[in-house]
Amino acid sequence: MSERALIAEGLLSKVAERLAVLGQVVRLRLVEQLADGSATPQELADALGLTQQNISKHLQILHRSGIVARQPEGANVIYSLKDESTVRLLEDVVASVAEHLRELSALAAGAPEDRASELAGERARKRADSGAYAGVTIGTWGNHLIGGCRRDVRSHCEIRPWQRRFDAGRI
Repeated sequence: MSERALIAEGLLSKVAERLAVLGQVVRLRLVEQLADGSATPQELADALGLTQQNISKHLQILHRSGIVARQPEGANVIYSLKDESTVRLLEDVVASVAEHLRELSALAAGAPEDRASELAGERARKRADSGAYAGVTIGTWGNHLIGGCRRDVRSHCEIRPWQRRFDAGRI
């Protein structure tokens, strides 16, 4: 075992709560949108193709958890990202999932064992790099990028609001 101290139980509980709040696709999309700048619930609803009431409900949850800030401005409320580390977390997880899907695809394609270990080595090198996030796009859904990345490496996928299914053979 490592010499690293364990995280305090109370703090770990709060971390689990924060991750649970981010466990909704709509909330991740809101974080992604607010990373580009402040917006009203109606602007966010228009951008995501959802109702303003639905967006407001999710923004309220994000606000209570300390991820977004709200500022009344006349008759409107402007939301902005309060915790920038949430964007970094999202980017890191997207990069990690994209890498994992590539590894699974290589294994499914019958890659020899040495290629699988080579992929694992590449993954470790990328993690060690301070700028590890490469910005790989996992796919698209309508006009929206899945994962919020901005590169042209795309997989073929079918996305429904309630389900994500990636065609691992085409990644």
